[in-house]
Amino acid sequence: MREKIAAAIVAVLILLTAAPYIFTLPSDDYRKPEQLAGFNSLFDTINGVKIHYEIYGDPVNPAVILIHGFGGSTFTWRDTIPALLENKFYVVALDLKGFGLSERGINLDYSHESQANLVNDLMDNLGIKEAFIVGHSMGGNVATFLTELHPEKVRKLILVDAQIFRPNYDIIKVSQVSQLITVFPFDQYARQILLRYITPSTVRNILSSAYYDKDLVTDYTVDGYAQSLKIKDWQESLIGIIRDQYKNNLPNPLEKIEKPVRIIWGLQDTWINLEEGKKINIEIKGSVMDVIENAGHMPMEESPEDFNAILLKDLK
Repeated sequence: MREKIAAAIVAVLILLTAAPYIFTLPSDDYRKPEQLAGFNSLFDTINGVKIHYEIYGDPVNPAVILIHGFGGSTFTWRDTIPALLENKFYVVALDLKGFGLSERGINLDYSHESQANLVNDLMDNLGIKEAFIVGHSMGGNVATFLTELHPEKVRKLILVDAQIFRPNYDIIKVSQVSQLITVFPFDQYARQILLRYITPSTVRNILSSAYYDKDLVTDYTVDGYAQSLKIKDWQESLIGIIRDQYKNNLPNPLEKIEKPVRIIWGLQDTWINLEEGKKINIEIKGSVMDVIENAGHMPMEESPEDFNAILLKDLK
């Protein structure tokens, strides 16, 4: 009996090890980032990583840096950029490492500190000494990292439905779980699962959960957010992001921030509720908060006129 049990265990282990290679997916018709780029797209290699970004306006004007959230890209700011341009700002929107049309790869550093340093280095490359920094959701943590690490680069910090990882956040359990995704055979399973189940249909469902008004999730919106799925090895960046998430605690408490801060929040945000925004408002001394009523987690897309009005009054 023991021999049969032992044999069964061995068989299961062999299956677990081999399954990722047995159940392979058919190849897809992937495209290069340059083929998907828009007319304002630019690519630059920063510290060995190829980054996609867009530039609008005259560089003599005050600069605004737009940092998207998880799963986002420059597409996130499609309704924000025209308003900034009309009001004579120099606008830079970028795709962080592993997102949009920027380079992806399992060996890249996806920590928010690394992403913040990427923004800093891009500013250096473009000759931008100081800018208004706007960060949405995950991008809010990246923007806050930039503010704490390179305060001289930040004229004002604008946090939009920001996901903030404070210094005392418990990273031990997160670290233990996240590291499993890089261990064989779990890494192979992760690739298979992502390839099979992250589709444009999944993107639509995710956006619907983020938006307050579900009717705003159009085919155009879904196509914009699903564009990165057309690039080969897109799943590698997600694995790397999960692996590196335990590194994302801010180096200093929010109370230490001395820059002016504006907080913008969607009242109907079910991803990061309004109470979190209020906590951030209390912790950052002197920060000012605005709430947009008919918006969820994506106020710049759901209520662009209200969002732009708040943003523009703050960029002084």
